[in-house]
Amino acid sequence: MARRSPNMQDVADVAGVSHQTVSRVLNGFENIRPETRERVVAAISQLGYRRNAAARVLATSRTHALSETRAASQAAAGRAATAPRSRSTPNGCLRSAPMG
Repeated sequence: MARRSPNMQDVADVAGVSHQTVSRVLNGFENIRPETRERVVAAISQLGYRRNAAARVLATSRTHALSETRAASQAAAGRAATAPRSRSTPNGCLRSAPMG
């Protein structure tokens, strides 16, 4: 059976703190005692903890990809305005239509 990846609660258990303290350390909050921060960082290293990007997106509702997506959409809109017309074939493929 495959072993699961360590989660924030596993880090908290090893460091002897709450999962909220682990979260504060990971998010760079300054009001954490240095010895507590060191225990959390040591537990992260010991367990090989890595943040789950998908869980973070769900929790924060932010992908941090908005500017890239918007820029790509604007570029695609510009290409669409200058792209040749196309016509769909019976099997759903696109074929260039003659201009004019």
